[in-house]
Amino acid sequence: MKFKLLFSRLSWPVFFIAVMLQRSPVVRYLAEIELTLIPRIQHLWTLVAGAVTVGAYNTVTGESGDLRLRSGFDDTTVIVGENLRIVIEIEGDNLSPEDWRMTDPLPDGVSWFPISNATTGVIDGVPTETGSWDITVRAWAKTNMRGDEGSPVSFKIVVDPLISQQPAAQAVDLGGAATLSLAVANSEGVTFQWQKQNMGIPEIFDDLADQTGATFNLNGVTFDDVGNYRAVVTKGSIVEISDVVSLTVNSLISEQPLNQTVAWNGSPELKIVLVEPTGVTYQWQKQNSENPELFDDLPGQTGAVLELVNARSNDSGNYQVVVTKDSVMEVSLVALLTVDSTPLQIWLDAHFEDPFAIEAGEEQNNDFDNFNNLHESLFGGDPNVPDSIQFPEVSQEIINETRYAVFRFPAIAVGTESQIAPEVTDELAENNWTPIQNGLEGVIIESSPEGYLVKVPASDRQFLRLLYSSAP
Repeated sequence: MKFKLLFSRLSWPVFFIAVMLQRSPVVRYLAEIELTLIPRIQHLWTLVAGAVTVGAYNTVTGESGDLRLRSGFDDTTVIVGENLRIVIEIEGDNLSPEDWRMTDPLPDGVSWFPISNATTGVIDGVPTETGSWDITVRAWAKTNMRGDEGSPVSFKIVVDPLISQQPAAQAVDLGGAATLSLAVANSEGVTFQWQKQNMGIPEIFDDLADQTGATFNLNGVTFDDVGNYRAVVTKGSIVEISDVVSLTVNSLISEQPLNQTVAWNGSPELKIVLVEPTGVTYQWQKQNSENPELFDDLPGQTGAVLELVNARSNDSGNYQVVVTKDSVMEVSLVALLTVDSTPLQIWLDAHFEDPFAIEAGEEQNNDFDNFNNLHESLFGGDPNVPDSIQFPEVSQEIINETRYAVFRFPAIAVGTESQIAPEVTDELAENNWTPIQNGLEGVIIESSPEGYLVKVPASDRQFLRLLYSSAP
């Protein structure tokens, strides 16, 4: 009689499902409390049908008494800052587990809400951190993990960052255009702010005015734009900072001018090499000696090579070249040119328009005074103006009860003491000159800003002369 009632009220598909459910421990538990098979099967069919229609709630369903992912459900992926809700259900009529357990950690901002004696447990919240979490949920018929246990359900929660594609480093030509961009998975409610690293304080990134889109465009790039950039992405209370990327600018110059040292009267060449010299103009400049912040154009020096013939001491200095191509201008690195000059050569450059002319010779005496050019150079004289005072000035001095003849010359202005060799004689007619040195036989030689003095123990007849050398 009971079998007839069973077959009359069940279709074959439902009967087949009922038979399969007899393998579930939870169903057996329900059988022990003498529930009929028909209500369980009817409830199961309703629950499965409902699970298919409420996919928006991330419902997890399965067979009676089991916690299983429904067909087609895999790992749950959301974006940080967006709502995450997963409803886990147990199938079966009148089955309300008293004990839900989930020991795995959840993302910050997300909580687990088990409900005792209810057929659902809920994972809900707004994740505030990114990452991946492996989750396992279990349920028992009785508290303290007693009684029948349904099959656990395991799945993964993945919280993706706001930024789905990071900006990439760029290298652009001088004067070109640069584009830095990033992408977000869901741009609704997202704001952007591009920043550039502060050159003086690398720990700080400064906001760039009006750069508030997912793409940062920069036209007419200069070397001032070189640096590190990043974007701050905000959605609600979530703030995410992109990777730091570099923007580099390709120089027009492939080889910079180099420091160089040449001898006085030499012919130095400072040169520059460009990546593509077609259509390029040049202008060489020299640093202003009075205002180092300024560089003055050098007339006629408009080639890739700066050519100086017969270099003079005043050609020493810092040089640079301004390179122009179309509307783009680039200034080279500064190169130091050193002209290796003697004190005499420096003096000649200062007093002669052409230091290589005959009148600039060491033995020449253009002003017809008592001193030739070499003497004038050592003591800072002017070769074009006769000296009104005759040198040396001669006087006497008692030092430690010894009488000295004192010969006073002007202070050495350009040269060094090593260029002067004092000599004495007591018989001018015989031309018997004797070299003297400081400290020998009582001789005292003093060189100071006040003058160059030679003190020699006196005799009845005494003559002094100085031999000059142009080499230090």
